[in-house]
Amino acid sequence: MTDPIPGKRFGALHAWPDGDGWSYLPVAPSPQRGPDGRVQLTAVEAADMLMLTLGTNLVASEADLAQVQAAIAAGADPGAPPVRLRAANATPRGATLTLVLDGKAPVELARANPSPLAPYSAAFSAMLRGDQAKQANAAMKDGTGRLEVAYDLDLATNRSVTARIAGDPAGVEDVEAALKNGDLTLTFEADPGVSEALMADARASVIDDVARILRQMPEPAVAQAAPFGDCPETDPPGPGATTETNTAAIDAFATRTEPSPRSVRVAANVADWL
Repeated sequence: MTDPIPGKRFGALHAWPDGDGWSYLPVAPSPQRGPDGRVQLTAVEAADMLMLTLGTNLVASEADLAQVQAAIAAGADPGAPPVRLRAANATPRGATLTLVLDGKAPVELARANPSPLAPYSAAFSAMLRGDQAKQANAAMKDGTGRLEVAYDLDLATNRSVTARIAGDPAGVEDVEAALKNGDLTLTFEADPGVSEALMADARASVIDDVARILRQMPEPAVAQAAPFGDCPETDPPGPGATTETNTAAIDAFATRTEPSPRSVRVAANVADWL
Protein backbone atom coordinates (compact mmCIF):
# COMPACT_ATOMS: atom_id res chain seq x y z
CA MET A 1 0.00 0.00 0.00
CA THR A 2 1.33 3.44 -0.93
CA ASP A 3 0.53 6.85 0.49
CA PRO A 4 -0.12 10.03 -1.50
CA ILE A 5 2.87 12.30 -2.00
CA PRO A 6 2.44 15.36 0.23
CA GLY A 7 2.05 18.92 -0.95
CA LYS A 8 1.22 20.06 -4.45
CA ARG A 9 2.43 19.24 -7.93
CA PHE A 10 4.36 21.96 -9.74
CA GLY A 11 5.14 20.65 -13.22
CA ALA A 12 7.65 17.82 -12.90
CA LEU A 13 7.98 18.10 -9.10
CA HIS A 14 5.91 17.69 -5.97
CA ALA A 15 6.74 20.21 -3.24
CA TRP A 16 5.52 20.76 0.32
CA PRO A 17 6.35 23.05 3.28
CA ASP A 18 9.02 21.53 5.50
CA GLY A 19 10.43 23.47 8.44
CA ASP A 20 11.93 26.75 7.24
CA GLY A 21 11.80 25.73 3.57
CA TRP A 22 10.19 23.39 1.06
CA SER A 23 11.02 19.79 0.19
CA TYR A 24 10.58 18.41 -3.31
CA LEU A 25 10.36 15.04 -5.02
CA PRO A 26 10.22 14.36 -8.78
CA VAL A 27 6.85 13.18 -10.03
CA ALA A 28 8.55 10.36 -11.96
CA PRO A 29 11.97 8.75 -12.43
CA SER A 30 14.24 10.01 -15.18
CA PRO A 31 16.77 8.16 -17.34
CA GLN A 32 20.46 8.63 -16.72
CA ARG A 33 22.05 10.36 -19.70
CA GLY A 34 25.52 10.25 -21.18
CA PRO A 35 27.75 13.28 -21.89
CA ASP A 36 25.99 13.67 -25.24
CA GLY A 37 22.56 13.81 -23.55
CA ARG A 38 21.43 10.43 -24.83
CA VAL A 39 19.41 8.11 -22.63
CA GLN A 40 21.59 5.38 -21.12
CA LEU A 41 19.49 2.46 -22.36
CA THR A 42 20.81 -0.52 -24.27
CA ALA A 43 18.52 -3.04 -26.00
CA VAL A 44 20.34 -5.88 -27.76
CA GLU A 45 18.27 -8.37 -29.77
CA ALA A 46 19.58 -11.83 -30.59
CA ALA A 47 17.29 -14.49 -32.01
CA ASP A 48 14.32 -14.63 -29.59
CA MET A 49 16.21 -12.83 -26.81
CA LEU A 50 16.36 -9.23 -25.69
CA MET A 51 19.01 -7.92 -23.29
CA LEU A 52 18.06 -4.67 -21.59
CA THR A 53 20.28 -2.40 -19.49
CA LEU A 54 19.02 0.90 -18.17
CA GLY A 55 20.17 3.57 -15.73
CA THR A 56 17.69 5.79 -13.89
CA ASN A 57 17.53 8.42 -11.15
CA LEU A 58 15.22 10.92 -9.45
CA VAL A 59 16.73 14.17 -10.63
CA ALA A 60 15.33 17.70 -10.73
CA SER A 61 16.55 20.03 -13.46
CA GLU A 62 17.41 23.66 -12.84
CA ALA A 63 14.38 24.63 -14.90
CA ASP A 64 12.11 22.41 -12.77
CA LEU A 65 13.42 23.97 -9.56
CA ALA A 66 13.06 27.49 -10.92
CA GLN A 67 9.44 26.79 -11.88
CA VAL A 68 8.62 25.58 -8.36
CA GLN A 69 10.34 28.54 -6.71
CA ALA A 70 8.49 31.01 -8.93
CA ALA A 71 5.10 29.37 -8.30
CA ILE A 72 5.57 29.28 -4.51
CA ALA A 73 6.88 32.86 -4.43
CA ALA A 74 3.89 34.06 -6.46
CA GLY A 75 1.51 32.74 -3.79
CA ALA A 76 3.51 33.99 -0.79
CA ASP A 77 2.75 37.04 1.32
CA PRO A 78 4.54 40.28 0.39
CA GLY A 79 7.90 40.48 2.10
CA ALA A 80 8.15 36.71 2.62
CA PRO A 81 11.72 35.34 2.64
CA PRO A 82 13.13 33.72 -0.52
CA VAL A 83 11.87 30.20 -1.22
CA ARG A 84 14.34 27.56 -0.05
CA LEU A 85 14.12 24.18 -1.78
CA ARG A 86 15.79 20.95 -0.74
CA ALA A 87 15.54 17.36 -1.90
CA ALA A 88 13.07 15.32 0.12
CA ASN A 89 14.41 13.26 3.01
CA ALA A 90 13.77 9.90 1.36
CA THR A 91 14.99 6.34 1.85
CA PRO A 92 14.66 4.11 -1.25
CA ARG A 93 13.26 0.66 -0.52
CA GLY A 94 13.93 -0.52 -4.06
CA ALA A 95 13.21 0.05 -7.73
CA THR A 96 11.61 -2.24 -10.30
CA LEU A 97 11.40 -2.65 -14.05
CA THR A 98 7.98 -4.08 -14.85
CA LEU A 99 6.14 -5.16 -17.99
CA VAL A 100 2.49 -4.07 -17.84
CA LEU A 101 0.03 -5.44 -20.42
CA ASP A 102 -3.71 -4.82 -20.63
CA GLY A 103 -5.72 -7.59 -19.02
CA LYS A 104 -2.68 -9.34 -17.55
CA ALA A 105 -0.89 -9.26 -14.22
CA PRO A 106 2.25 -7.06 -14.22
CA VAL A 107 5.50 -9.01 -14.65
CA GLU A 108 8.61 -7.85 -12.80
CA LEU A 109 11.56 -8.06 -15.19
CA ALA A 110 14.33 -6.69 -12.99
CA ARG A 111 14.94 -5.15 -9.58
CA ALA A 112 17.58 -2.61 -8.54
CA ASN A 113 18.87 -1.12 -5.30
CA PRO A 114 19.07 2.65 -5.77
CA SER A 115 21.79 4.71 -4.17
CA PRO A 116 20.73 5.85 -0.68
CA LEU A 117 21.60 9.43 -1.59
CA ALA A 118 19.83 11.81 -3.97
CA PRO A 119 19.38 11.55 -6.90
CA TYR A 120 19.00 7.82 -6.05
CA SER A 121 20.69 6.38 -9.12
CA ALA A 122 19.71 2.81 -10.07
CA ALA A 123 20.86 0.34 -12.73
CA PHE A 124 18.66 -2.37 -14.26
CA SER A 125 19.68 -5.40 -16.28
CA ALA A 126 17.24 -7.94 -17.74
CA MET A 127 17.62 -10.89 -20.11
CA LEU A 128 14.27 -11.63 -21.76
CA ARG A 129 13.28 -14.51 -23.98
CA GLY A 130 10.38 -15.48 -26.20
CA ASP A 131 7.11 -13.65 -25.71
CA GLN A 132 8.51 -11.43 -22.96
CA ALA A 133 11.23 -10.20 -25.29
CA LYS A 134 8.67 -9.42 -28.00
CA GLN A 135 6.30 -7.74 -25.57
CA ALA A 136 9.00 -5.56 -24.00
CA ASN A 137 10.19 -4.52 -27.47
CA ALA A 138 6.64 -3.64 -28.50
CA ALA A 139 6.13 -1.62 -25.28
CA MET A 140 9.20 0.49 -26.06
CA LYS A 141 8.68 0.88 -29.79
CA ASP A 142 4.95 1.19 -30.47
CA GLY A 143 3.36 1.66 -27.07
CA THR A 144 1.71 -1.75 -26.92
CA GLY A 145 1.75 -2.21 -23.17
CA ARG A 146 4.02 -0.39 -20.81
CA LEU A 147 7.60 -0.93 -19.67
CA GLU A 148 7.55 0.77 -16.29
CA VAL A 149 10.32 1.93 -13.95
CA ALA A 150 9.09 2.49 -10.40
CA TYR A 151 10.80 3.66 -7.21
CA ASP A 152 9.42 2.77 -3.77
CA LEU A 153 10.46 5.30 -1.16
CA ASP A 154 9.96 6.06 2.52
CA LEU A 155 9.52 9.81 3.05
CA ALA A 156 10.38 11.33 6.42
CA THR A 157 7.58 13.89 6.58
CA ASN A 158 5.78 15.61 9.44
CA ARG A 159 2.20 16.61 10.10
CA SER A 160 1.21 19.57 12.22
CA VAL A 161 -1.65 21.22 14.04
CA THR A 162 -2.09 24.86 15.03
CA ALA A 163 -4.41 25.77 17.91
CA ARG A 164 -5.56 29.40 18.03
CA ILE A 165 -7.40 31.36 20.73
CA ALA A 166 -8.92 34.72 19.91
CA GLY A 167 -11.29 37.15 21.55
CA ASP A 168 -11.70 40.03 23.96
CA PRO A 169 -9.88 39.32 27.24
CA ALA A 170 -11.82 41.92 29.21
CA GLY A 171 -13.01 40.34 32.43
CA VAL A 172 -11.40 36.97 31.65
CA GLU A 173 -9.73 35.35 34.63
CA ASP A 174 -9.93 31.67 33.73
CA VAL A 175 -9.16 30.66 30.11
CA GLU A 176 -10.98 27.33 30.25
CA ALA A 177 -14.11 28.99 31.62
CA ALA A 178 -13.90 31.72 28.97
CA LEU A 179 -13.72 29.08 26.23
CA LYS A 180 -16.69 27.26 27.68
CA ASN A 181 -18.93 30.34 27.87
CA GLY A 182 -17.80 31.74 24.51
CA ASP A 183 -15.86 34.79 25.67
CA LEU A 184 -12.82 33.33 23.90
CA THR A 185 -12.80 31.10 20.81
CA LEU A 186 -10.54 28.09 20.19
CA THR A 187 -9.97 26.87 16.62
CA PHE A 188 -7.66 24.27 15.03
CA GLU A 189 -5.90 24.01 11.67
CA ALA A 190 -4.59 20.47 11.30
CA ASP A 191 -3.07 18.22 8.65
CA PRO A 192 -5.04 15.05 7.91
CA GLY A 193 -4.32 12.23 10.32
CA VAL A 194 -3.00 14.38 13.17
CA SER A 195 -3.16 12.46 16.45
CA GLU A 196 -5.48 13.42 19.29
CA ALA A 197 -2.45 13.63 21.57
CA LEU A 198 -0.84 16.26 19.32
CA MET A 199 -4.05 18.30 19.22
CA ALA A 200 -4.30 18.12 23.00
CA ASP A 201 -0.67 19.27 23.29
CA ALA A 202 -1.30 22.26 21.00
CA ARG A 203 -4.47 23.12 22.92
CA ALA A 204 -2.73 23.01 26.28
CA SER A 205 0.15 25.10 24.97
CA VAL A 206 -2.00 27.92 23.58
CA ILE A 207 -4.08 27.99 26.77
CA ASP A 208 -0.89 28.38 28.79
CA ASP A 209 0.23 31.19 26.46
CA VAL A 210 -3.07 33.04 26.85
CA ALA A 211 -2.99 32.64 30.63
CA ARG A 212 0.52 34.13 30.64
CA ILE A 213 -0.62 37.03 28.44
CA LEU A 214 -3.50 37.74 30.81
CA ARG A 215 -1.16 37.78 33.82
CA GLN A 216 1.12 40.28 32.07
CA MET A 217 -1.67 42.61 31.03
CA PRO A 218 -1.92 45.85 33.05
CA GLU A 219 -5.04 46.43 35.07
CA PRO A 220 -7.68 48.25 33.00
CA ALA A 221 -7.31 52.01 33.33
CA VAL A 222 -10.16 53.47 35.38
CA ALA A 223 -10.97 57.17 35.62
CA GLN A 224 -13.46 59.03 37.80
CA ALA A 225 -16.16 60.78 35.87
CA ALA A 226 -15.98 64.57 35.76
CA PRO A 227 -18.33 66.38 38.15
CA PHE A 228 -21.64 67.46 36.67
CA GLY A 229 -21.35 70.86 35.18
CA ASP A 230 -17.71 70.61 34.11
CA CYS A 231 -18.70 69.01 30.79
CA PRO A 232 -22.01 70.64 29.82
CA GLU A 233 -21.95 69.09 26.36
CA THR A 234 -22.35 65.57 27.75
CA ASP A 235 -25.07 63.83 29.66
CA PRO A 236 -24.32 63.80 33.38
CA PRO A 237 -23.08 60.48 34.69
CA GLY A 238 -24.74 58.83 37.61
CA PRO A 239 -23.34 59.12 41.11
CA GLY A 240 -19.91 57.48 41.39
CA ALA A 241 -19.83 56.56 37.68
CA THR A 242 -16.53 55.34 36.15
CA THR A 243 -15.28 54.76 32.61
CA GLU A 244 -13.02 51.85 31.60
CA THR A 245 -10.59 51.75 28.70
CA ASN A 246 -10.87 48.95 26.08
CA THR A 247 -8.35 46.11 26.20
CA ALA A 248 -6.62 44.79 23.10
CA ALA A 249 -8.04 41.61 21.58
CA ILE A 250 -6.11 38.39 22.06
CA ASP A 251 -4.97 36.33 19.08
CA ALA A 252 -2.57 33.61 20.24
CA PHE A 253 -1.58 30.37 18.60
CA ALA A 254 0.62 27.32 19.17
CA THR A 255 1.84 24.85 16.52
CA ARG A 256 2.94 21.31 17.21
CA THR A 257 4.36 18.70 14.81
CA GLU A 258 4.84 14.95 14.85
CA PRO A 259 6.59 12.48 12.52
CA SER A 260 4.39 11.17 9.74
CA PRO A 261 6.43 8.77 7.56
CA ARG A 262 4.95 7.95 4.17
CA SER A 263 5.52 5.09 1.77
CA VAL A 264 5.26 6.48 -1.76
CA ARG A 265 5.84 5.27 -5.31
CA VAL A 266 6.87 7.25 -8.38
CA ALA A 267 6.83 5.61 -11.80
CA ALA A 268 7.55 6.34 -15.47
CA ASN A 269 7.04 4.66 -18.84
CA VAL A 270 10.36 3.88 -20.53
CA ALA A 271 8.79 4.62 -23.92
CA ASP A 272 8.40 8.29 -22.89
CA TRP A 273 12.21 8.59 -22.75
CA LEU A 274 12.88 7.29 -26.26
